[in-house]
Amino acid sequence: MISILVRIAVTPDSKDSAKAIKETWGKRCNRIFFHTADEAKPLIPIVRSPSKSAFGLLCDSIRNIANDSEDFDWLLVTTENTFALPENLRQVRHPTYQFNMFVCK
Repeated sequence: MISILVRIAVTPDSKDSAKAIKETWGKRCNRIFFHTADEAKPLIPIVRSPSKSAFGLLCDSIRNIANDSEDFDWLLVTTENTFALPENLRQVRHPTYQFNMFVCK
C-alpha cells in the first residue's frame, strides 16, 4: 500500500479546521501531523516547534517527521485551509501509473 503522511501548519484559532481535516480527508491518510509555532491548548495533538520564521517551522517539522516516522511514499505539506484527495496521490505513485501531459496552445 502507498503510505501518505501529512504535515499541516495550523494557527491557534484553527482548532475547528484541524478537527474537520481529521474527520474528513485525514481519515484516508496513514498519519497526520499538525504543527504550529504558537502556544495552543488544542482539542487534537499539535506539535509545537519554536521557530522565528515559517521556513524554519517547515524545516523543523519535516526533520521531525523524517526522523520519527516509518517509511512513507508521500509527504503532503499543507495548511489547515486545504482540502486534499489522498487517493489521487496513491494513484500517481502506483507502479502501473503512466504520466500523460496534455498541453493546450
